[in-house]
Amino acid sequence: MIRCPDRHENPQTLAHCRVCGLPLIDPLREIGPFIENLRARTILGMPKSMNVLIGTGSVGKKLVLEAAIPGNNGQGEAYSYLIADSTAVSDLATGKTLFNVRIGDAGSHGALFCGSAEHAAEGDLALVPALKGCGLRSNDDRQTVILVTALGGGTGSGTAPVVLRHCHALNPGLNGFVLAISPGEDESVHAHVNALYGLARLLDNGPMSDGVVVVQYDRLKHVHGIGNTGEEIKGEALITSILQLMLSALRSPNSMKFSRLNRAMQTHVLVPCLALGRSLKIFGNLGNVFRSALAYPLAPLIKDNVTISYLLLRIPRRLAQECTDNLVADELSAFNRKYLPGVRAMLFQTTIVEGQSDRIDACLLLGGDSIANAAPAARANYEKFRRQLGDRWPAYGLTEERGRSAEQLIASYDARMEELRESG
Repeated sequence: MIRCPDRHENPQTLAHCRVCGLPLIDPLREIGPFIENLRARTILGMPKSMNVLIGTGSVGKKLVLEAAIPGNNGQGEAYSYLIADSTAVSDLATGKTLFNVRIGDAGSHGALFCGSAEHAAEGDLALVPALKGCGLRSNDDRQTVILVTALGGGTGSGTAPVVLRHCHALNPGLNGFVLAISPGEDESVHAHVNALYGLARLLDNGPMSDGVVVVQYDRLKHVHGIGNTGEEIKGEALITSILQLMLSALRSPNSMKFSRLNRAMQTHVLVPCLALGRSLKIFGNLGNVFRSALAYPLAPLIKDNVTISYLLLRIPRRLAQECTDNLVADELSAFNRKYLPGVRAMLFQTTIVEGQSDRIDACLLLGGDSIANAAPAARANYEKFRRQLGDRWPAYGLTEERGRSAEQLIASYDARMEELRESG
């Protein structure tokens, strides 16, 4: 109900008071354009961030909130943050620039099925203004976007490609990377369908991500690390560690060299191999640290198929003079020749951290293998899903045409990787 100037109550549908005939004024409707204009000016007036961390879905939200806590990622004010999920964030008191966009409804199919979440994200009018607020509004090839998501959930897998597409529309020159957690082998069929569809969309249009780092959830149980204070790092905490290494090593301007090489090689799907808290005194040299990382890849990997090798290395300051760039390059080259003979190109980035320990963190990102090998459970479950689906595609927010397009994107990527290997 709204009131006329004489305070008679009237339904909002009327233009004049039904008692006195005076015009009715809806304050919210009248000042709405002014508020929107003020909000736009506020966003455009914000300082630009060269590094943006985005989380989609509940897992992405959790990881971004952890990273946004002061001191958690070691990056100071280097990043601005955005969360896109089907539930709201109740507390944004992180001390950082953090935007929150609620996509769809937690009780809707979007929280379960990728297609429904994709539709909801495409129609969300708050998403682009939030991305502009993070600093995405010019063609700047120094800017970096890192997105983290779980591809098994509907919101994460459906929203992530839409978010990255908007990012590229706002800044076509950006360097984009994704940390994607794929479902375990015993998870539901629709979780694997979400994963394969979401991964395919991330490879679309260019692709939208310069590198998709794929972690298969089941594999986390095989890897253990040591933290700075001697605590054991295992399970989901390993994902946090990978994200911290990416935030340190792939921030602007370092990200440019990784993006340019990966675009040239077109090896956009990367398998991480992680070694945390390895003592240089015990392991003897960096090559042995790299070998311990390669022992347990966090997604299925055929080593002979690897054509590109990236290293994200974090060392304490006391070892900085021992672990020079020349030494790291020599050790990585020797390691690749011995254990990854198909590698044609490599890059590394070393981050120096404060501390007196001799423990080193290393994350190899290996590309060139096919998605059929890197995500076999997702591929098998997707084919099973397609055979059983019949004409029920709309129930999952999909169409048969979109499903076929996703299959073609995966097949095209795998064919390119095979061609790359054979050309060597």
